[in-house]
Formats: sequence, structure tokens, C-alpha cells
Amino acid sequence: MKRWIRLMLVLATGLSAWAGENDTISVSDLKLQGEIEGENITFVLTLKAEVPKNGVLPLVVGDVAYLDGKLPKRAELTREGGSYLLNFKSDGRYAVTFRFASRAAKEGEWRKTGFSIPVSTIRKLSVVCDRPDLEVNFPGALNVTRQKAEDGKAEVTAFLGSGTAFDVRWKPEIRHLESDLAVACEANTIATTSVGALRMDTLFTYRVIQGRMNRMELDIPDVNITQVRGEDIQTWQVERGQTNNARLVVVLGRPREDTYRLQVEYEMPLAKFPTSCRQPA
Repeated sequence: MKRWIRLMLVLATGLSAWAGENDTISVSDLKLQGEIEGENITFVLTLKAEVPKNGVLPLVVGDVAYLDGKLPKRAELTREGGSYLLNFKSDGRYAVTFRFASRAAKEGEWRKTGFSIPVSTIRKLSVVCDRPDLEVNFPGALNVTRQKAEDGKAEVTAFLGSGTAFDVRWKPEIRHLESDLAVACEANTIATTSVGALRMDTLFTYRVIQGRMNRMELDIPDVNITQVRGEDIQTWQVERGQTNNARLVVVLGRPREDTYRLQVEYEMPLAKFPTSCRQPA
């Protein structure tokens, strides 16, 4: 009889992730600095956190992708659905820098994006625009001012309200910019074991936060790929290095700027039962 193993990534988005956990962590000196480039927008979130032992701080909840940052050594960044969580291993006062891209939705001639960030007594916002006459709106923000930055660009500053939600709308000049690619990916895997073989079927769901994606590279273990499916696939091949490391390279016929689903089927041989096997990463 075949043994079925179902491995699923459960999405746990929603503002309910903020309840309970954030009550024990005190956040101060929170600043949100954004930069608009055409239809794309990136942010740098900085804050100080007074953390008890084994505290968990949801940094950002929304359709965003982590780019880089400066995180405490005694903390681990994890992603659960649409939430980026910072899991602290010990108590103390920590400084956090978290840079991310936020997916912009189209609303006629406008673009808009939104997410949730921690509550703090003072939450200062500043957004640098790519042109002086760019129209920018921050629903619910206070003391909105506009000034010229040092590099000549326009900078809009404001203070965020008491809630966790943040929204911004802007009216870009429609043009195609070669921006850095930022992508979030979720995987859903079904594994089937039988005498002599372990067969895997994985569905990768990519969400392009900014930029355009036309190539995907996946590090794979020692398996035999039997099928690769997806829209507009031009070519796919397995490249092997000198150390027997393998990589699946998929090239698309046209770039994608939204959601893309890639299905990969593969198998690996098993020894005679009873035996033990390890799920490919």
C-alpha cells in the first residue's frame, strides 16, 4: 500500500498575528523610510525593541519581500504566510533595521500599497519621490509636509497614527524601469512513497513584488526531475557543478510582473523497506 505524505505551507496572514505577542514587547524610536521609483516602492524600517525572554515581534505583515537589513545576532527572522517575525532568543534592548519591497497594486492612474508595522509612541514616516511633482497620499497620517531633499528630489514626511496599518498612494509617470527583482515564494509539496521510489510533486507560487522575473534557479538534491510545468516556459535544464551540486534553471519566454506558478515533479530511489528517507529541501 502506498503511503501518502502531504507537506503544506499554511498561510497565516492577517492582523490577528499582532495580538498577544506584541503586548510584551515595547517598541520605540520607530521610523519608516520609503523610496519611490516609478511603479515600485521600497522601505527601511528601523526601531528599538525592549524584549523579554523568548519574545516574538511581528515586523511587517503584508504582501512584501525582505531585501536586507541589520538584525540582532540573538534573533532569528522567519516568515509565516504574509508575516515576517523576529524571534528573540534572550531578553534585552535591541536595534533592528529591516529593508523590504512592498507590492504595488494598480488603481487607475494611481498605485497603492499597504502593510502593518508595530505600534510605537512615535512613528515617523518619510518617503523620497523620484520626481519633484509626484503626487503622494498617506491616508490617516498626521502633519504631512513636503520638502526638497539634499539630492534635489522631493521628500514627503508625516507621522503615522496609532493603528498598525499603513497605506500609501502615488501617481507615477508610467515608464518601465530596470529595478532590482524582489520575489516572495511559497511551496506546496505532495510526496508519495512506494517500494523502491519516493515521488515528489511541488508547486512553487512566486509573487513578484517589484521588477520583472524571467528566470528561476532552484538548488535541488540528488533526484531525477521528470516534469516541469508552467506558463511560457522557454527552456528548463539541470546544471551540475563540480561538487555534484545540482540546480534547476527555468527560463520564461516573457517576463512576469505578477504571480507565477511552477510545478516540478521529481523522484529518488529508495532502499528495500524498512528504510529511512529524508525529504528533499
